[in-house]
Amino acid sequence: MAEMARRLLLLCWIGDTFEEIERTAHQPPADTAAMIRLAEYMTNAMGVTLPHLREKVKESVTRMLYLLDCVEFTADDIEVNTATALWVDKIKPTFDYSAEVIEQCKQKFEDALTERTEALVSDIEKLKNRVRELDDLGDVNNMAVYVSDMRALRRKLTELEGVTEWINEQEALFKFPISTYPEIHQLQVSTYEIHQLQASIEPFANLFALTLRWQKTLKKWLDGAFLELDGESVEADTEEFSRALQSSGRGREEGRPRINVDDPNPDNLPGPLRICCKTIEQIDAFKTHLPLVLVLCNPGMRDRHWAEMSSIAERDITPDSGTT
Repeated sequence: MAEMARRLLLLCWIGDTFEEIERTAHQPPADTAAMIRLAEYMTNAMGVTLPHLREKVKESVTRMLYLLDCVEFTADDIEVNTATALWVDKIKPTFDYSAEVIEQCKQKFEDALTERTEALVSDIEKLKNRVRELDDLGDVNNMAVYVSDMRALRRKLTELEGVTEWINEQEALFKFPISTYPEIHQLQVSTYEIHQLQASIEPFANLFALTLRWQKTLKKWLDGAFLELDGESVEADTEEFSRALQSSGRGREEGRPRINVDDPNPDNLPGPLRICCKTIEQIDAFKTHLPLVLVLCNPGMRDRHWAEMSSIAERDITPDSGTT
């Protein structure tokens, strides 16, 4: 009885192992990594597991022949024995099927890799052309559109970095030479280090965002609630905008001027340089009003002060909640 039990366990293990091979072979791989794992599994099954199973099947048959003289087998026993013995031949088409599926998937995934690589190269070239066109953006009244364009460019660059990583992963799985796409790093500030900014969108994005912030801030000062203004804060913010734009205007990369506000004829400069110059001119013009702003928007102003100034102006200039 103990020998029968051991043999039954062996038969179950053999059957389960064959079924696992067959089940795994019929699961189509979803991607390259899964295909590689399937190929490795089937190679191991063919070279290691299958020879071992053949030996176990022989061992099972030998034990059955030994037990025939002393044990009466039931119909179920005979069926299990027969099924186990037939697995060795039954499994062969499974390996052929798996090899065919793997080859088809390999071709499919290689084609997808080639297609995405070609699309990446095309997208990079389009982005390079788009960045070159940034020098034509010179309408100071179009800042909101320009800032939106910069966000879209940044999103596209992030997307292309993800595509590049995917391509490199696929090439590694296929054991292809790893491609490099330095154009991407020339177009943006990468995760690891700042690459050449000559083709980078960052100076443009920073200038457009800074100019838009200035325009919104100025509009708030001019059209917002007068009683909420603080002269010293207005002066400090104005100086900060001025310094930031001057710094952006004098920025240089690898010895090449990005923006030169000292150019004698700014109208001949590329668009972003004109934006910088015109915005600085606007700030300088606003600065001429700062002495008045500091007086009128002084938190120390009292009703008597407004009354005195109204008397001098010969009209009531006392601000209220609707004054801008």
